[in-house]
Amino acid sequence: MVPAESRTPPVLVIALFATIALVLIFCRSIEENLEVDENVFVASAALLNEGLLPYRDFHYNHMPSLVIIYAGLFKLGTHLLLIARSFSALCAAATVTLMFVVAWRAFAGLAPSRRLGFAIGIGALFLFNPLFVYTTGLAWNHDFPLLCCFAGFLILGQGLAKGPGLLCPILAGVLVGLAATSRVTFATALLPFGVFLLLYPGIPWRRKLLLVPAFGAGVVLATIPSIWVWMQSPQNAWFGNFVYPSLSTRYHLEFDVSRKRPFTVGARLLHIFISCFTLPGNGLVVGSFIGLTIATLRVRQVRIDTRVCEQFAILLLVIVLFTAGFAAAPLQRQYLYAATPFMILGIVRGLAAMPHLLASRRFGRLAVGGLVLIIPFGAVEYDGLLHLGSIRSWTPVQIHEVGVRIAAESPPGRIMTIEPVYALEGGRAIYPELATGRFGIRAGQYLSEAQQAQYRMPGRGDLVDLFDTNPPAAVFIGAADGRIENELSNRARAGGYTPVDFPDVGTLWTAIPKPSTGTSEPLPP
Repeated sequence: MVPAESRTPPVLVIALFATIALVLIFCRSIEENLEVDENVFVASAALLNEGLLPYRDFHYNHMPSLVIIYAGLFKLGTHLLLIARSFSALCAAATVTLMFVVAWRAFAGLAPSRRLGFAIGIGALFLFNPLFVYTTGLAWNHDFPLLCCFAGFLILGQGLAKGPGLLCPILAGVLVGLAATSRVTFATALLPFGVFLLLYPGIPWRRKLLLVPAFGAGVVLATIPSIWVWMQSPQNAWFGNFVYPSLSTRYHLEFDVSRKRPFTVGARLLHIFISCFTLPGNGLVVGSFIGLTIATLRVRQVRIDTRVCEQFAILLLVIVLFTAGFAAAPLQRQYLYAATPFMILGIVRGLAAMPHLLASRRFGRLAVGGLVLIIPFGAVEYDGLLHLGSIRSWTPVQIHEVGVRIAAESPPGRIMTIEPVYALEGGRAIYPELATGRFGIRAGQYLSEAQQAQYRMPGRGDLVDLFDTNPPAAVFIGAADGRIENELSNRARAGGYTPVDFPDVGTLWTAIPKPSTGTSEPLPP
């Protein structure tokens, strides 16, 4: 048995690794351009702070837990995007650090230097994975639910290994409940968690009949805030989470064909193959996970060997999370990310089951060679490190400065825009109907007038009516959707709004009239 003191890395080692991970991920957060999805989460949290509820008062197409968290964090300052991205970066760094600690504990039989090297290697395999660096550190619902799901699984496994106490299943339930109510696809993880509980060896069935309800109680506890939000408008909540995606797919099928998005099963499988195997970081993770799982997983021993039981649960998690990501159409790379850390966890467990492989010098050289191959592909995404000391060059800070200028250039009133982050960064009010930006408008065109009113979703043709009914103080045009923004620009121009150029960002049409030149001009019709 490994001495207790060697089961956990020294605090300084953990702190150093966590700091490096956080700095790198934060550097990506400050360098990446605004992702259109971030508008949805930032705007929804800002509206919640104004007393408006998702679903009931404005369209929202995700589960609400993360929005509630963002709303609380936004009370800390006015740099909303920076706050939200920093939170995501913290969550991602915590997940990577947990992986490092898990690897350290799993490789306890190795010499200290070799053990540390393999643990760092596993951390690097995660930190420089192409899907990780593409997804992490942005103000959307990936990093937080993944941390919750990953930590919940580790806590559950740790609790079952130490003894059939109730605390760990409850905590695991709370965490997976938070994950599922932040991103609904994580609800699929409930099945592997339940299987892990029921099949875990060495625990009497009578005790398991207490552990499962304890886990369920934790899930329910975590979902109480979301349930309350849902109950304020259950029809709209159901629509936003389970009906809206089909309308989004319909839009892309009709208007996005030229981009050759993967819609059919065959096209999505090809897309997955390209995403997983053409970039070395993805290919190494997927190939290693499959190979080690085949080599070490003995299904007949699932109810006998705790290690095999955990490997089986990890395999189930990879399958359900991968399937949930695959189900979306069109398929986006970030949808495939959720399964990645569990594949790496499976690699750790597989290697731990093959100590002779870990002790092999040849394997050590192969592992180093693999990391040397994949690290450059991920390292380029952390180029924000070059600008870390120049705060004004950070993307969230630049967007905040644009928002401050929008506020200064506009008279009092709401800003009409389908990129609400800019207006909110300047402390200006937005139209709740446009909280989800282009996403809600695109789907709204397929709804009847009664449905649009019910779900708080104007269609593209309704923007002019919204403009005329409740004229904005200004209209901000970015680059979110040319069709929609052209209509807003045309209406602002016809209404006598004055354009103000924001180089490389967009145009602000403000209700402030042009300075008089001494000559009269006819008023627009």
